[in-house]
Amino acid sequence: MTTYNTGNPLGSSAAKDLYDNAQNLDFAVNSITQTLWRDRFGKPRKTWYGIEKLASEAIAAFGYIT
Repeated sequence: MTTYNTGNPLGSSAAKDLYDNAQNLDFAVNSITQTLWRDRFGKPRKTWYGIEKLASEAIAAFGYIT
C-alpha cells in the first residue's frame, strides 16, 4: 500500500519514501479489518490486528497458561 513506490533501498530519506513509510505504518497499526499489508518492497506483513487475532486464536486453542 504505497503511493509512490520509488524502490529506493532501506535508509532512504527521500520525502516520497518517508511518506510511503508513514502511510504504511499508519495502516499496519490502525487497521481493524485487514490482517496483512504489503510494505513498500511488496513483502506481506501482519498488521497489529493480525498479530492480536493470531494470539487470540492461539490462546483459544491452547488455553491461557500463567
